[in-house]
Amino acid sequence: MSKKNTGRFVLALITLIVLALGWKYSVLDWIVPAAILAGIAGVIILGNRFVCGHLCPRGAFLDVFVSKISKKKSAPAFVHGLPLKITVLAVFSAVFFFKLYMMSDYSQLPVLFWQMCLVTTLIGVALAFFINERAWCMICPVGTIEGLLRRKNKLLRVGGACASCGKCNKVCPTKIRPSGFKGGRITHLNCVFCGKCKTVCSVKVIK
Repeated sequence: MSKKNTGRFVLALITLIVLALGWKYSVLDWIVPAAILAGIAGVIILGNRFVCGHLCPRGAFLDVFVSKISKKKSAPAFVHGLPLKITVLAVFSAVFFFKLYMMSDYSQLPVLFWQMCLVTTLIGVALAFFINERAWCMICPVGTIEGLLRRKNKLLRVGGACASCGKCNKVCPTKIRPSGFKGGRITHLNCVFCGKCKTVCSVKVIK
C-alpha cells in the first residue's frame, strides 16, 4: 500500500472511530469541528477544495469503505446546482444553532458534533448507494462554503491541447466532466481538487 493510500485509510478509520465511539468518548467528537475548520482554513490559504479531496476524514471514509456499495452514477443536475447546496447549508446551520441555543449545558456540545457527523454520514452512505460515493461532497455544507470562497486562479486548468479522450471524466469522483472545461479553469463548485483527472490525463494538459 502506498503512503497516499495508507494516509487515506487512516483518515477513513478516524471517521469510523468517531462514529463508533464518539457517543461514549466525547474527546473524539472534537475531531469534527477540527475537520471543519481545517477545510475552511484550507480554502482560505490554498484557494481551492484541496482539503476535501485529500485530507477530509469523511471523504476518505466514503472513498475507502462506502465506494464498495456505490452505484458510480452521475448525479442529477439539481444535485450539482447551487440552490440545493445553499438549502442544505441553511438547514444544517439552522438546526445546529437552534440546538446550541436550546442547550442548557455546553458540556453536551461534543455530542451535538457527533450527532451531526452521524446524520450527515448516513446521508452520504445513502447517496452513495443511489448515486456515487462522493455525492455527499456535492451538497456538503462545509464544501459549499469552500466552493464559494475558492479563488479562480488557484483552480485546475485544462489546456487547449486536450485530446478529449474522456479519461478524466471517468475518474472524476464528483462526475463534473473536466474535459468540458478545455482551454480554461475547472470552475465547477463540485471540483474537490483531488487531482485524479490530472493523473490520468494522457497529454498532461491538466495543471
